Amino acid sequence: THGFDDQGRKFDKEGNLAEWWSAEDAERFEKRANVLVDYFNNIEVLDTVHANGRYTLGENIADHGGLQVSYHAFQKTRQAQSNELFDGFTPAQRFFLSYAALWAGNVRDAEILRLTKVDPHSLGKWRVDAALPHIGAWYEAFGIQPTDPMYLPVEERASIW
Repeated sequence: THGFDDQGRKFDKEGNLAEWWSAEDAERFEKRANVLVDYFNNIEVLDTVHANGRYTLGENIADHGGLQVSYHAFQKTRQAQSNELFDGFTPAQRFFLSYAALWAGNVRDAEILRLTKVDPHSLGKWRVDAALPHIGAWYEAFGIQPTDPMYLPVEERASIW
């Protein structure tokens, strides 16, 4: 998905820096991408320290697109289609739980501050807690309702492509 994020979209099929999108398409993309920028900018990673949604945009778009594409592919598997419970979880739930487990970690405050300044990736916690509320299938998998803490109204969810 990096080929179509805020940086990758600026290169043509030959890998040359070129503005190949129409002005209208670029404007629509920016408007959609800014939903993620604003959402991540509002995340307080530590007391009074916020994430930088503009700096992490490319990686946040990649996470967003990657989750959607991989979930779509997962739905085509026999495992997903069986809808068989395992340890009390449906295949769809296990898909999202495995994604969350990938980013689990315990990071010291000093490292959180450093990473927030120098790493274009969002912190692992936010690659889960800020990415999933924008994925419709996650709501379906867990029956997320408006009263749930991570619920995000449909009109506030990012839809890049």
